[in-house]
Amino acid sequence: MSKPINTCVLGVGLAGLTFHVPFVLALPHIFTLHSVLERNPQTSGGKVYDRFGISSKIHRTLEQVLADPEIELVIIGTPNETHYDFAKAALEAGKHVLVDKPVTATVKQAKELGALARSQGLVLYGFQNRRWDSDFLALKRLLALPDTSPQSLGALVEFESHFDRHRKALKGTWKDDPLPAAGQTYDLGSHLIDQALTLFGRPERITAFIQNIRGIGSPEVDDCFTIHFHYSRGPTHQYPFTAILRGHILSARSPQLRYIVRGTQGTYVKYGVDIQEEQLKAIPSPGAILEDAYGKEPESIWGTLENMASDGVTIKSSIWPSVDAGQYIDLFKNLGAAIRHKGGLAVKWEEATAVIEMIELAHKSAREGVTSDERRIVHLAVHPSAWSSSPPEVPTRLSTPPSRTEPLQNMPPPAATRRTRHTTSTAFPIIQAPHPLSYILYKHQSALSALSNDMITPIRPIDQEACRSLAIQVVEGNGWMWPTIIDAEFPSATEGGLKYQRVTVEGQNFLSLVTPSGVPTPLQRHALQVLSYTFTLLSIPISHTATVRHVASQPVSIPPNVNALLQQLGLPQLRVAQNQNLNPNANPVLPGLANLPVRPLLAPILFLLFRTVILLYFISPTRKPIFGLLILAWMLYEIWRPIRNGLVRALQAAAAAENQQNQPAPANQPPRADAPNPQPNNHQGDVPRPVPNAPPAAQAPIFDMQAGVVLDAFANVNVHPEEGILNGTPGADAAEPSLSHKVTTFISLLLTTVHPAVWNIRRVALRQREGRIRTEANMRETQVENEGEGESANGNDRGQLRRELRDQHNRRPQWIREYIDRVVAAEWVDDSD
Repeated sequence: MSKPINTCVLGVGLAGLTFHVPFVLALPHIFTLHSVLERNPQTSGGKVYDRFGISSKIHRTLEQVLADPEIELVIIGTPNETHYDFAKAALEAGKHVLVDKPVTATVKQAKELGALARSQGLVLYGFQNRRWDSDFLALKRLLALPDTSPQSLGALVEFESHFDRHRKALKGTWKDDPLPAAGQTYDLGSHLIDQALTLFGRPERITAFIQNIRGIGSPEVDDCFTIHFHYSRGPTHQYPFTAILRGHILSARSPQLRYIVRGTQGTYVKYGVDIQEEQLKAIPSPGAILEDAYGKEPESIWGTLENMASDGVTIKSSIWPSVDAGQYIDLFKNLGAAIRHKGGLAVKWEEATAVIEMIELAHKSAREGVTSDERRIVHLAVHPSAWSSSPPEVPTRLSTPPSRTEPLQNMPPPAATRRTRHTTSTAFPIIQAPHPLSYILYKHQSALSALSNDMITPIRPIDQEACRSLAIQVVEGNGWMWPTIIDAEFPSATEGGLKYQRVTVEGQNFLSLVTPSGVPTPLQRHALQVLSYTFTLLSIPISHTATVRHVASQPVSIPPNVNALLQQLGLPQLRVAQNQNLNPNANPVLPGLANLPVRPLLAPILFLLFRTVILLYFISPTRKPIFGLLILAWMLYEIWRPIRNGLVRALQAAAAAENQQNQPAPANQPPRADAPNPQPNNHQGDVPRPVPNAPPAAQAPIFDMQAGVVLDAFANVNVHPEEGILNGTPGADAAEPSLSHKVTTFISLLLTTVHPAVWNIRRVALRQREGRIRTEANMRETQVENEGEGESANGNDRGQLRRELRDQHNRRPQWIREYIDRVVAAEWVDDSD
């Protein structure tokens, strides 16, 4: 049996006391905890004795460790920036080295250490312990299944690995300092990258997004990363494949997402992280590592499989157990075998170096916005004047000459109206001819000149009122409301305010904001408000097509004895032309059929039949005749209304036709034989008269009016008293309704609103009330600082009305204010249709 390896652990913080010392003590036949490096021990036995009750030698400096000839193995668990220096010094002192992740800060340092270890014949081992996580072992076992297995994922298309946490504040440790190898990408990303490289090998391309998302601490220390490994189709990947590695510091969920693996035949989803770290923090003694319960995940966080069935449609779910316990101890066993028996390394130093290389490339991708040699980032809505580097070369487009009928010289260039808020174009020529938007353009140029003294004051249109009226027609004709801010006068200029600088980009003049922290003057504030409208209004397309006037012909009465007068004058007589039937084959029945309300008649009947069939299916009328009678009565009730409405409309149409036939012809136009139904020439002054001898159905339906009164009474229960309470009507009882009153009202409404008419009437009334409440709330909540800025001529009246509404609202009882708050907080859903 070989002699145990004398081991010294550098650092007795979280890494040393949790991930290194327990395993050294748990394997006494392989390792001996010879000593530790603890610079400032608080007790005589140090942290190891305080934690495990085991004494060991304490070195205060690295030089003492390196000068101790009994030490064979040095385990480095110190801060990240010391890994390279400590490992190099230990190798030069002839000692084997196990270095925690990340092994170094740069690839150059890692390669240098690897070359030094080989030249010295020493073991240099990277501590990538997450290869022995229980869920990672289960994932490897799943990916090793043959495609014929019903639980196989098939060909992989995407792999997603997470190491998320939720931590809003800094920890206050060395990990928050901007030192080499600092940040979550080096800390947690090294685990995810190592696992991805172990499973899939080196990627072809890398895309990364790394940032300090919380915005606290040093900006150089990242706390959030997303790294994409891109693999092309090839011998090992049937489809283009992406491995997504993500670590987020503000992920609020429990348990956290760990894996999502998508394949052509199934998907594997796993929540919860390996439990070994938590067990190592709580174990009473190192011997607990050797117990059966160590490293075994609870079934509650086992992964879930969803596989496609053989029919290609059905999805079958199952649990993929993490049957293999996590075993970080296997790493130390492999390390001991490599030192004593020259065995192979489970974690080769070249693999640990590849992890550092991927981290460096990820930082380069996030910093420079590149994926390998390809440009990755496209900046949106950033004006060229804000670029920190030279603008990219954009191929020029052949400009199409404007049409002769389009007076483009009077309109601003389209590109000039698509800029940022404080970068406005000045490339607007002076109006030389009347244009539909000349008034808006004049206000636009006036606002630009108010922002900067570099701008030329525009020339006022000759007929400003006519130009304004024409612009209002164009704006309202496009469905927009005319903004009153356009007509308001500009305030007087004052000292101070924002400073704008005139710049030229791509041959166009723009205003660039020089003092972003400044406060605009009233003139500049008004100008910015005007520009917020004019930029949009100037983009209205103007149609230049000729207006076609449609003149409707009107009947003209022929004076009496006109032919006799024409005969006396020796002129030919007038002849009344007969109405020609342009289509002699037209069917006279078709116009009547087109006027029939087919849909209103058929729709209720079809729905009635459908509902009746369903009722008959579930209820047997032969066994329970009472249900059959109820269904029959309900059918008659439902079908009577459309039939009755059709009969009433038919009777009314017949009465109207009879009334027209009985109307006498005008005195100045004798009836003609070819016009059996003469129409009056002039309807002005006609007064509707009751139809003589009309049938009872053509008169006002008395029964409908009575039924409507009853339905309105049911629908408007408590509506009018509630309106009086809301509006503060004098004499209205503002006391909160009692519980019995609420229950009685609820039951009555529950029963009466079963009738569709009652429901519709009450819904309309309540929606009108809600609209008034929301309008009043909007008026009350409007910011007072907007008053008096010239937005409207009656600004003082609005302010007075707003104060009256607020006073009225404050005088309301508390329960009414709470009701109004609930109405305003609820989402407006337009269900009136």
